[in-house]
Amino acid sequence: NSMLDTSSSYEKLVSSDSASNMYGSTSLLEEKKNRINRLFGIIPWKHHISKRSMSERSNVVRELHEEPVKPKKWTGASFVNPGNIAWAVLFGWWLYLFYLFACFFLAITYIGLPYAKTVWKLKNYVLWPFGRYIVLRRDLGIQENTPLNGNSRKDTNIIAKIWYYFVIGIFLLPVHALSLFITWEFIVLIPMSKVNRILMKLLVMDPLNIEVLYTDPEITDDIKLVTYQAVNLHSYKYTLFGMHVLLVNLLPFVLFSIAEGWIVPEKYRPPVMVLFVMDLVAVIPLAYYIGMAISSFAAQSNYFVGAVLTATFGSVIEMILYFSAIATSDGELVTLVTYAITGTLLGCLLLLPGLSMLFGGFKHKEQNFNAVATGVSSVFLLVSIAGVYVPTIFYQVYGNHELECHECFATESNMSFSNYSLSCHECKYVQLELEEDPIYTGGARILALGISILLPLSYIIGLFFTLRTHSHIYSKFEEEDSAEGHDAPEWGRWASLAVLIVSTGLFTLVAENLVHVIQEVLDHVDISQGFIGLTIVAIVPSIAEYLNAIQFSINNNVSLSLEIGTSAAVQCCLIQIPAVVIFSNFYPTSIRFPLIFPTIHVFAVVLAVIIISLLLFDGKSNYFQGAGMVIIYIILVSSFYFIPQEDPTSYKPDL
Repeated sequence: NSMLDTSSSYEKLVSSDSASNMYGSTSLLEEKKNRINRLFGIIPWKHHISKRSMSERSNVVRELHEEPVKPKKWTGASFVNPGNIAWAVLFGWWLYLFYLFACFFLAITYIGLPYAKTVWKLKNYVLWPFGRYIVLRRDLGIQENTPLNGNSRKDTNIIAKIWYYFVIGIFLLPVHALSLFITWEFIVLIPMSKVNRILMKLLVMDPLNIEVLYTDPEITDDIKLVTYQAVNLHSYKYTLFGMHVLLVNLLPFVLFSIAEGWIVPEKYRPPVMVLFVMDLVAVIPLAYYIGMAISSFAAQSNYFVGAVLTATFGSVIEMILYFSAIATSDGELVTLVTYAITGTLLGCLLLLPGLSMLFGGFKHKEQNFNAVATGVSSVFLLVSIAGVYVPTIFYQVYGNHELECHECFATESNMSFSNYSLSCHECKYVQLELEEDPIYTGGARILALGISILLPLSYIIGLFFTLRTHSHIYSKFEEEDSAEGHDAPEWGRWASLAVLIVSTGLFTLVAENLVHVIQEVLDHVDISQGFIGLTIVAIVPSIAEYLNAIQFSINNNVSLSLEIGTSAAVQCCLIQIPAVVIFSNFYPTSIRFPLIFPTIHVFAVVLAVIIISLLLFDGKSNYFQGAGMVIIYIILVSSFYFIPQEDPTSYKPDL
């Protein structure tokens, strides 16, 4: 029976394959995630959501995650190399100075001499730690009841310890924390970030037993720290809590964005362009955290619930951003939202699949994908686009026009006082402002609201189509995922829910800051709000989706890359746009989002749909097709740059 119940088939899969999965086959969570990825209108998620054992990772990744405590055979001629020299020049010398200061303040108090000796040993190590060992030798330490100055008074040791912690708390721990943060943010210096972290731990936990060795240690030595190079060019593969290190490192931008927008007084804020860049960067990690949380929670939930959850929250980033733009600006950024929607569609239909085919084609001469499944997605895409642009076509045909002229002056005719005519230049027919045109207020607006109710209904039908009645279309060409390991999630269900709630709340704050900053940026740069919306606002929130698509294609799974683009476009048409229309009509603003697009928007998006439908017809892709799609995207976007700027207080679609 080809009409399979996907949910029940998944349960059978679990029961029959559970034993094999426990021993290293494909994780059930990853399998469930892959099945959800292939549903209609679901934007596929690339990154692993289950924990993977280090034994399953490559040697390079295993080495990245190892602690610097094991001696290794150094293959280089010497430890003098550009990376190590950069450490000494950028970090080592000022850490050395702080160790000298700490040593001085410990030594001037006689009871602090034992600790001063430890700090003195470490000053040379922080300057040049490469090839040197830090070990713990218990016979070196001064125990609690061991005399410091010939006495056995325990209180003297306590005073010395208090003084020591006070000094390192002033001089050493803060600078190590700063060095740790900077080296971690640079990613390639992560090995030295680990060195800073371990040094901080040793300084606090066991300072009197520290010994620095310049030669190979003895077998009985307890090695606590050894490093050979400051820079590791493979550090970009590092992951933390299942997340890529780059996306973890962007978290400070989120905190900065919230602080400058809600805490720091306006007079102390940096220049507006700096704030603009910071707010844009803050969007990227939050979008990733939300996507990871949704995918992880969905894979641990009931199959139907997981699919609905992924479909519902898949557009939360864009909707929050659009709602904030309309509400915060009292509707003055409606043009930005209109162009951002068009930019999102063009990016999903041309740029994203184009980049995927381009990068995948560089590695694979030709890639094949399921033309039947993509054909179904293309049909839903056509339905979505048609529904979105019906109000525009209606208003273009029946909307009222008025003649608008410039430089008009009266001229007499036949030398008669009562007979005269007007001589005008630069005349053209333009449509009335929407709120003044009865065709819009009494027809197009009602039509737009009705369509905004019907479009989400078609999305639900599409989900039912792929979830229940025609699941075999999507599972026919299903490929095995390469992820292996235990069936333990990287983020548990409650952790995923907490990350989703917190990240969504933080993004709401960041989005409001971004909207305020965009309004200030428009006063400082000669770029229209429409072009900013078409490019920056449309692309930046979707960076994670672009990276997912490119990685899928590089791994020879271009089918999911294309599904990301079409699913994102479908979600934009069937969820985001209706939500914006409904919100704009019921939230009290001076200017509403009308669902009336300028002609060039309709032309560009329809052309993009035609192009991607033709290219997906044969089920094959290569880098030439990808390059062509990227070039067409650049040409179309460039044409928007030269559109004359309109008064943001009035909305006249240039039909």
